[in-house]
Amino acid sequence: FMRQKKYLLSAIVALFASYTRMSGIFLWVMLLIEYYNNHKDNFKNFLKPSTLFLLIPPLGALYYLNYLQVNTGSFLKFLPTIPTKFVFLHQVIIRYLKMLLFVDHGSTLFWTVLTEGLIGFLCLYFLIISYNKLRFSYWVYFFLSFFIPTLWGNFVGMPRFVIVVFPFFMFLSEWLNTKSRV
Repeated sequence: FMRQKKYLLSAIVALFASYTRMSGIFLWVMLLIEYYNNHKDNFKNFLKPSTLFLLIPPLGALYYLNYLQVNTGSFLKFLPTIPTKFVFLHQVIIRYLKMLLFVDHGSTLFWTVLTEGLIGFLCLYFLIISYNKLRFSYWVYFFLSFFIPTLWGNFVGMPRFVIVVFPFFMFLSEWLNTKSRV
């Protein structure tokens, strides 16, 4: 909707996304980039009333924080799940390579690690090669949706984080189409 300059509709969609998923707040970043790209040539157009629509998406996340405050007594209830020390991507990759080598290959843990690792490595690969091929705002959304969850130190949940990253699937379909033609 943003590319069609339907700012209110795109803001409402991002509002609901930010209320329900962490990656929804990254849609707000994408909308800010798209809005800037649409209005960067003329500063007067940049300060239209439609600029106020860009304040709508974070309200979903703020509403969720309020919900946590009312029901749990702390709007930061989700913070215990956030690590006190962030782990960088290269450490996650080394950790997964070690687990793939040393975990018993007959256990269910191995297959879980393999699935999460494959999806994580596949996303990283496509993130790198899509840098100049996707719209910049889409690539930033893809980057944030992939990179932020890896700060927890693993690829756990990566399959469910990736399922909403539409630029990944856009690029994957184009990449597969070009590979099938060769």
